[in-house]
Amino acid sequence: MKRKSQILLPLLALGIILAGCVSPGTRRTDYLEEHPGLNPEMKKAISGGKLARGMTMAEVRASWGEPDMVTTTVSEEGTDRVWSYDSYHEDQENDVPVIVRFEKGKVTGWVQ
Repeated sequence: MKRKSQILLPLLALGIILAGCVSPGTRRTDYLEEHPGLNPEMKKAISGGKLARGMTMAEVRASWGEPDMVTTTVSEEGTDRVWSYDSYHEDQENDVPVIVRFEKGKVTGWVQ
């Protein structure tokens, strides 16, 4: 019995990990299907794995996935967020980190 649990537990853990993994194409398609009212510019950006000014955080997640790091700054003007992506995305010409800046919940720009 102990031998079975030594085999089954790692397999179960691997199954749970893999179940949470979704390919970028699937993530984008699922988001677009769940949000049919998106404007054409955002639809095109998300389906192509691109960034666009004015994207919401949810739209960036759909296009690029979860950021590697999030920084939040609170000031009198409001809350700003900066997302860092350390790995390559289709929107990049080189494999360099990308910093995405949000103001009032929308993308205002990014730098490589």
